[in-house]
Amino acid sequence: MIGTLLRVFIGFVLAAVAAGLALVLHADTPAEIMARTNGSVTTDVAMSIGELALKAGTHIAIFAAPFALIVAAFGEWQRARSLWFYLVAGLAIAAGGFMAQHASEAAGQQTVLNDYAMRAFGIAGLAAGLVYWLVAGRCAGGSDVRSGSDLPASKAPEAMPKAKPAVTTETSPRQSAAERAQPSAAPAVKPAPSAAAAATAAKTPPVAAAEAVKPAGKPAAGVAAAPDPAKADKTSAAKAAAADVDAATEAAKKP
Repeated sequence: MIGTLLRVFIGFVLAAVAAGLALVLHADTPAEIMARTNGSVTTDVAMSIGELALKAGTHIAIFAAPFALIVAAFGEWQRARSLWFYLVAGLAIAAGGFMAQHASEAAGQQTVLNDYAMRAFGIAGLAAGLVYWLVAGRCAGGSDVRSGSDLPASKAPEAMPKAKPAVTTETSPRQSAAERAQPSAAPAVKPAPSAAAAATAAKTPPVAAAEAVKPAGKPAAGVAAAPDPAKADKTSAAKAAAADVDAATEAAKKP
């Protein structure tokens, strides 16, 4: 809390001095100062400019103190850290000072309702807002890092759920033995053949069934192979030729 108040107070004082310096340099521009001092700014010239800036800043601080306090309190409350917020606030306070100066004018006195005075007050307001933002505004609301106890209940970090321990089931020796005694699975039952397949199997002769099962070229054991008609014709022709040779041989032996 004390750090926040000190930061706001220093920012306000430096902002008022910056606004006073902006008014002095607007009235006596740097180009005019350099031309008057032949390009070399002496210590006396710098001291005189600083003295004028402090006097102008004091008057600005006296007028702007209540408005600046409202802006600073709102910024700290809402954690407003935008540069544009403080620039607009500075322009608004400067506009209030400009209107107060115009309202206090006496009859016949030179008025401040001119472009020169309006630019001077505008530049002073922007300078004050920029300096305050650099010193205190960009840190409004304090540090971002806060402990868990400072956070509201809705924003407090939630505790991580504890992981449930793995449940392991141990079987007793009796249960293991009982489980081993039980059959693992029932044997697969082959489906019964259909009625059409059973009738076809009953009508099929054993030889044809054996030939269907055995590979080609290898007759089933104990089953006579079917006679080949071509081989039978060749055998008959050979026997007939042999018989003719035997008959001719017997005829030649006779006297």
